[in-house]
Amino acid sequence: MQLPIFRLLILVTFCFPAFGQSLFPELNLDPDNIKKAQAMESEAMAQNDSVLLGKAWFLFGNTYKKAGNFSRGNEYFLKVIRILKGKDSKELAMAYLTLNEGIHVNGRSRVDYENACIALDIFSRMEDNSGIALAYNYITSFYKRIWIWDKQELKKTAAIPERSDTIRHCIDAIAFHASVAKDTTMMAEAHLQLADLYRHFNDKRAITELDDAYLLFLAKGDNNAVVHTICHMASAFLKFRDMPNAIKSVDKAEKLMSQKQIADYWTSTHLIEAQVDVFVAAKLWKRAFEAASTLNHLYAQRRSGDRDNAIQSFYLKEEAEKKEAEIQAQRAELEAARAERNFTLAMGALLLLAIITSLVFYFLYKKNRQISAKNQDLVREQNHRVKNNLQVIASLLSLQSDQLDDTPARRLIDETLLRIESMAILHRRLYDGEQLAQVDLADFIPEIVRGVLETLGVKQVSLDYQLASVLLGADKATPVGLIVNELTTNACKYAFGRTPNPRFRIECFEHNRVIRLVVTDNGPGMEGVNLSVPLKSLLKSHSSTFGIALIQSQILQLNGKGQFTGATPPDTGVSFQLEFARAWPAPGSLVTSAVSFSKS
Repeated sequence: MQLPIFRLLILVTFCFPAFGQSLFPELNLDPDNIKKAQAMESEAMAQNDSVLLGKAWFLFGNTYKKAGNFSRGNEYFLKVIRILKGKDSKELAMAYLTLNEGIHVNGRSRVDYENACIALDIFSRMEDNSGIALAYNYITSFYKRIWIWDKQELKKTAAIPERSDTIRHCIDAIAFHASVAKDTTMMAEAHLQLADLYRHFNDKRAITELDDAYLLFLAKGDNNAVVHTICHMASAFLKFRDMPNAIKSVDKAEKLMSQKQIADYWTSTHLIEAQVDVFVAAKLWKRAFEAASTLNHLYAQRRSGDRDNAIQSFYLKEEAEKKEAEIQAQRAELEAARAERNFTLAMGALLLLAIITSLVFYFLYKKNRQISAKNQDLVREQNHRVKNNLQVIASLLSLQSDQLDDTPARRLIDETLLRIESMAILHRRLYDGEQLAQVDLADFIPEIVRGVLETLGVKQVSLDYQLASVLLGADKATPVGLIVNELTTNACKYAFGRTPNPRFRIECFEHNRVIRLVVTDNGPGMEGVNLSVPLKSLLKSHSSTFGIALIQSQILQLNGKGQFTGATPPDTGVSFQLEFARAWPAPGSLVTSAVSFSKS
């Protein structure tokens, strides 16, 4: 009989809405919260701060929700989700959960669960244990709503223990994360959820859990939560048919509401619904009628807010879209500015890297130049010392020659001096020339010839040089110098004195990296010598000729080919041709034979 009577009371209050309207304060918007939200919104728009704007809109939505205008509040919550989506924050998670409450009013339980799971993921990524506990609290309410509040489902839940185990697991999760965060409010919520579960299964442990929740909320100073807990106590006492305590509970909650001037829609609605249930069960019809009238007034106020919101929704949406467009434009400008700044920083970094690299290369180049200059000095010093040592040797031999009375011996020493002088000329060229490790045969050969002629006192010789600029290193220039020295000496001894017009011709050129040297005189030739035979055979037939042996040894050192030839009649004289490659031949083709100087 209680349910029809309750419906009758609600119907009567529709006909007489004035009853009971003065029992509780009007649920108007909190002006302080509205001003604070407006200030935050203006500041966020000026600073292009989407996070601050989300906080402002959340405050707007929460203020409208507390006043019972759920539709308007939900629009703000949706805006918060839109602008903060992808940016984990407490406001974004709370928007999902608070939107969840409003949707529950319209009976969309599945969306409740999905939104609560999204909020749980956000809080988990943020490692916010209080938030995780709050999300589990909403998930627990979803399970109770679909499995327990419906009487048919309640019977199934009693027959399927896994359902209550799932709810109990969620409640344990609330308690665990609340204890980790030391969150008194969520600890009390865990007690409330467990008490509600016990109450639906007629377990009187619900009263103990409610007492624990009441004490925690009271210690926290949360008056709204204290009123809600007392209302839950009234429902539990009513469930266990303890009517006196049920009436005391709703009276106590009403007194607290009046003393604390609580003007929250959910708190007021919860208390009045509990009063209607208790007064109808206790058959206190007058008080039941007054409570039902007040409840009807609250329902009407919410419906009125929804109607007002329907009229303003177009303008609100238009304003929201305009603000979102501004935010998107400002965000695009910020992204462009950020991209330009990143590009500038990247170019600056590249420029700095280029400068540093250039400096490193410059210092390396400078150091290399210093090392190169030092090496040049060392090479010059080495050549200079070799030249000085050769000159000392030449001086010693010259002194020794002056003390000799034997003419042939003195001649041999003089020839040796000429050979040493050719090597000294080479090192002087290496020391004085621009090329540290190379000499130019075009300069080197005439100087050797001039030195020999001056030393032997030969004059009135017509010199004909056909010399190309050929650069050689010391390892190859030394044998060439000794060969030219030896040929010039032989010409002075055997050719120039036996012809009235002595001529001496030297040709040197390079072709395909092969150097060719031709030395020709116009003397009487080499009497009794067959010049058509190879130089090696000529050496065997004239084993006592030191000059030819020396020439042959230098040819071998050059890995080249040499040959004496006679002039074509009626011309007279001897010509010597030498060919050698600038680069060494491939391995296996080197001449390994040597000339012995042991024979006298």
